[in-house]
Amino acid sequence: SPEWQVLGGEKSGTTQVDCSGGEGLDAVWDHPIDLHFGCHTLVGWPRLRCEIWSRDQFGSNILCGYGMVSCPMQPGMHNLEVVTWAPVGGITERLSTFFLGIKPQLQDPAIVANTRPGEGRFGLKCESAGIVYVSLEIMTAGLNGHGVRV
Repeated sequence: SPEWQVLGGEKSGTTQVDCSGGEGLDAVWDHPIDLHFGCHTLVGWPRLRCEIWSRDQFGSNILCGYGMVSCPMQPGMHNLEVVTWAPVGGITERLSTFFLGIKPQLQDPAIVANTRPGEGRFGLKCESAGIVYVSLEIMTAGLNGHGVRV
């Protein structure tokens, strides 16, 4: 959000690829996320937005799902579940998915983190795409000086 500024670290990027060994098996990503934020207000507390992609036998990247979770306000270690979903589309998109392996994608993935009523993914036809398990270590500094207790 505009109220929060990234003081250090990369706020977006591609992490890594993992081969799960087969359908239904877990893929393991062990990629650190190191971000430092500065803010003047607690409005717009940081959220983690994920896009999950797979690679087909021809090396093409295919969208599997989107997900978002709010970062905890409490300092310490947190294990989070990012519930992911994928747009389904109409009959034309479903036929493209079935015959060509081309899945619908959002024109603007930023709407995944939009939680305002009537905006974001509300109204989209979606299907569940699984769960991403994330472990985050949250550290806060300087909030007590502004009357904020976390």
